[in-house]
Amino acid sequence: MESKFNLDYWDRLKPILKKEFPQLTNADLFWRHETKNDLFKMIATKLKKTKKQFEEDIETLKRFD
Repeated sequence: MESKFNLDYWDRLKPILKKEFPQLTNADLFWRHETKNDLFKMIATKLKKTKKQFEEDIETLKRFD
């Protein structure tokens, strides 16, 4: 089972993601998915990355948060 995703953290991360990946829109980052995996897959596809690569990007960005 997927661990609970912290939506407060996601709200803080969204502007960082938009700065790092200007092609992402507010709509792309809006939580409308059932799971974190669904959201991450959709964003990764838009960025032409794998979900794993996108998760690694997020881990890197966490260091600057």
